[in-house]
Amino acid sequence: VEEETSSGLAEKVESGNEALAKAEAARDQLSARVSELRTELSAAVDRLGEAQEEARRLKALADSLQARNAELEAQVKAMEAASREQERAAAEAAEAADMRLRVISAQADSAQRMVEHMESQLADARRDAEDAAALAAELRDGAASASQRTAAAEAAAAD
Repeated sequence: VEEETSSGLAEKVESGNEALAKAEAARDQLSARVSELRTELSAAVDRLGEAQEEARRLKALADSLQARNAELEAQVKAMEAASREQERAAAEAAEAADMRLRVISAQADSAQRMVEHMESQLADARRDAEDAAALAAELRDGAASASQRTAAAEAAAAD
């Protein structure tokens, strides 16, 4: 009877040890995944910062181009007010300024589209960061659950 009891106990201890080893392996895998996700989250945050900086730079460029556009429009109006002797030269200068205005306006439109694109990328990066944070939370919960199962297995093994 004593040998059977001892044999049964040994089997239970061995089974408990196997369960503990599996739980520890699962915990280690979850910890590694959480670390990977933290790295990915950090990279997403870095990309978000870069996208924000690029958007600010493009916005400043668009503002500068619009200011330059306003300056050129003022120049055109000043030339139109010139004397009749300078009317022909003023008309030619106005035509040249108008071409520059169109180019600058096209550049401003392009810069605006780039800003909108960067804002879209920024929103995508934010969503990616939120998804990564949610996944990290799920993994933390899974790691906590695995830790609880490990503790339960250790307690069962101790019994």
